[in-house]
Amino acid sequence: MRCLDASGSVSMEADMKRFNNTMQRRMVSQAVMELACHPTPEEIYLKVAETYPRISRATVYRNVNALAEAGELNLVFVPNSAVHVDHRTAPHYHFKCRVCDGVFDVDMPFLERIEKKITRKNGFQFESHEIIFSGLCPRCKEKCSLKERHQDGKEETAEQGDRGAGCG
Repeated sequence: MRCLDASGSVSMEADMKRFNNTMQRRMVSQAVMELACHPTPEEIYLKVAETYPRISRATVYRNVNALAEAGELNLVFVPNSAVHVDHRTAPHYHFKCRVCDGVFDVDMPFLERIEKKITRKNGFQFESHEIIFSGLCPRCKEKCSLKERHQDGKEETAEQGDRGAGCG
């Protein structure tokens, strides 16, 4: 598809720019799907750069924002953490592990009615709501359990001491 530039003539440059933007968005979107773990924009950049080493951070970050604005990705703002990117755009809740900093989807229904209850009681007008639970993910919970078992009367090896760092 050819575009008209400001003078009304056909612009191949505009065509090329649109093609590059589409390719870049596709690369970013693909990286988010492949990582599938609520990556940060920096993690997305590193993934894309493995295949396309000349891509800039600014290009990746700009395309993450463009995809979020278009409703194709969801930005998850986690307190005291970097923003995370989610390929699931339907409303849902998240869990942040305090040990590994991982962000995970919570498998539970989205509570749309909670907004109505709060509005009736407090008069707020909601635009949306987001709940982020925190604690230990199953993997870190297991590591912490291993660490506790090893501390009960046994000296830890260096490898065991690394497990479950941040537990307790």
